[in-house]
Amino acid sequence: RLINEILDLERLRSGRIQLSRQWCQVKHLLAHLVQGIQPLAEQSALELHTQTEVSQVWADPDRILQVLTNLVGNAIKFSPGPGLIQITVSQQPNGILWQVTDQGPGIPDDKIDTIFEPFVQVNGSDSRPKPGTGLGLAICRQIIHHHQGQLWATSTGTGTTFAFTLPDLPSPVPPP
Repeated sequence: RLINEILDLERLRSGRIQLSRQWCQVKHLLAHLVQGIQPLAEQSALELHTQTEVSQVWADPDRILQVLTNLVGNAIKFSPGPGLIQITVSQQPNGILWQVTDQGPGIPDDKIDTIFEPFVQVNGSDSRPKPGTGLGLAICRQIIHHHQGQLWATSTGTGTTFAFTLPDLPSPVPPP
């Protein structure tokens, strides 16, 4: 897994990965995400709630699912149960905003900018080691960058929101 993630990150950084963009139904992406990760959430007594006001997005569906799976997986990993993880998609003036919000311990202010660096993992109030390579967020940032978007995190000390934007392209032309 580590080798595959290192190779994936290097291919993304060097631009050797081609995105296969298409118009994707946001509700289908979210349903696929929840179907795949729901068992992990249930093991941790966490509920997943999705909400969208956007019907379609121009993106590589596999790569967006990869980003969402990583962000929601991290939210599950670092959230105490019982609790809630909220996944929202909304239309903003500058594009489409995707957010994954958890109720975990949060990320210290002095660490929030470093979490997107390869091999960086931040211990919060729960200092037990968490499984993972420390490459997931770096890979996610590269994927979103290749979609001409941005990925960032905000944390209040009791919960974290990972957010990313995708460009808002003109609406697709309906088929004849």
